[in-house]
Amino acid sequence: MKNYFIICSLWLIVGCLCINAQTNPKLKTLVVSETYNICKVQYDPSLSQVINQHDPSLSDYAVDGEEAGGLLVLLDTQLDRNNPTRYLIGYDQGPSDDPSFIVFYKDTKQAVGKTPHIAGLELLLLGNGAIYSSGHTNNMFNERHKYVITKGELSEVKQPFYYANITSELYKDFTIYADKETMQQAVAFLPKGTKVTVVLAEEYFAPDMPDYPQQRFLLASPLGLCGWVNLPYSQADGSDPSVSADQITGIKGIFFAGD
Repeated sequence: MKNYFIICSLWLIVGCLCINAQTNPKLKTLVVSETYNICKVQYDPSLSQVINQHDPSLSDYAVDGEEAGGLLVLLDTQLDRNNPTRYLIGYDQGPSDDPSFIVFYKDTKQAVGKTPHIAGLELLLLGNGAIYSSGHTNNMFNERHKYVITKGELSEVKQPFYYANITSELYKDFTIYADKETMQQAVAFLPKGTKVTVVLAEEYFAPDMPDYPQQRFLLASPLGLCGWVNLPYSQADGSDPSVSADQITGIKGIFFAGD
């Protein structure tokens, strides 16, 4: 009986190690050299082959692609270790420092779906079928996104909020509110200079701009009180004193990085 329990314990340990190896592969990192930003892809080397060369046949997907020799293709990879379909991961710096990654089918070199671009500074490919992105580019802070390919379309897995967890400081006075729609139930007044935590962000649509998403942020005060604020898509946070107060977000580290 004792030997039986020992054998069962060993099998349990081996099983846990196998599961851990599948869900937490030993990833490698490819740093993109042709970029103004530090962009990189983390990938499972058992599923991926590094290419890191320009492909003239994909010039239409790159800015000045013909002059540069075509789109820069980073990887030939499986996205799902249980699905043999292989993809190419391309990189485009964008027209005005707007880095994005582009997903193609390897066999046809056709883009995946109508919107194959993933904006971001980093990609994470775990081999579970999903693509994870992050980076403070064309957004207000370092947002994390998850994408999947379903029926030939690349789509984002919607989240109720975007997690921020940013230790910050106010560059102007704010009142935080409990009711995020009407902003009438005040929780606390936070003067300029207050240290806050930016907990999360949420997209919303204003009635006068139904086609243009905006963002509201949940702030935590030094006393641990939470409340919402609406922020404009400003390209400055207020750290530069030469920028006028009506052109800043007023929260350190929160600003629209893009055009």
